[in-house]
Amino acid sequence: MALILVVDDDPGVVVSVCAILHSRGHETVAVSDGEQALAALGAGNFDLVVTDVWMPGLDGVEILKKLRRSHPGLPVIVLTGGSTGAPLAYGASLAAAFGATAILYKPFEKEDLIAAMERSLPPVTDQ
Repeated sequence: MALILVVDDDPGVVVSVCAILHSRGHETVAVSDGEQALAALGAGNFDLVVTDVWMPGLDGVEILKKLRRSHPGLPVIVLTGGSTGAPLAYGASLAAAFGATAILYKPFEKEDLIAAMERSLPPVTDQ
C-alpha cells in the first residue's frame, strides 16, 4: 500500500482519482491547491504525487519544480486538460521538462491511471 498525495482544484477529479487509488488498496491525502500540496509534502512521507497542471495560485508545474529540488526521487503523475490560452500539449511538455513520471490527459480512463501508478511506484516486495 502506498501513500499518495492527490492535488487538483476540481473536486470531481479528486473524488474520482482517490476512488481509483483506494480501489487498488492505496491511501490518499487530497488537497485543492499547490500551497496545500507543499505543506502536506513537508508533513508527510508520500510514495507518489498525482497533480493537476493548471490550478489557481501555485500550479502543478511549480509544484513539480519545487519537488525536484526537495524530493528528487518522488514519482509525480501529472494530469492536464489544457487551459484557456494554453494548448493541451503545452502543460504536458512543461511537466515532462521538469521530470514528471507520467502525464495523463483529461479525461483519462481508470486503467490509464492505474497503469501510470503501477509504473511509477517501486515494486512491492515481501519481507
